[in-house]
Amino acid sequence: FSVVRSNGRGAVGFLADHRRLNVALTRARRGLIVIGDAATLRHDPCWAAFLEYAAAARCIGSLDAQGRVLDEDGQLHGVL
Repeated sequence: FSVVRSNGRGAVGFLADHRRLNVALTRARRGLIVIGDAATLRHDPCWAAFLEYAAAARCIGSLDAQGRVLDEDGQLHGVL
């Protein structure tokens, strides 16, 4: 699920329609990977709650410049 909105204003645009998040979460059958800018998404209360949940479950990672997947502690977990 791509939520690629990134800007300094924190404007999430069409992602502010919380039905989009609901559809993504409820239609996933085997797993869900969300790709987006957490700093921008945190400006929206619904997305902020989702990110808080994902962080508590230790399910948030990032990519380095070489496309390697890092966990929130910066540990390598794989390559895209």
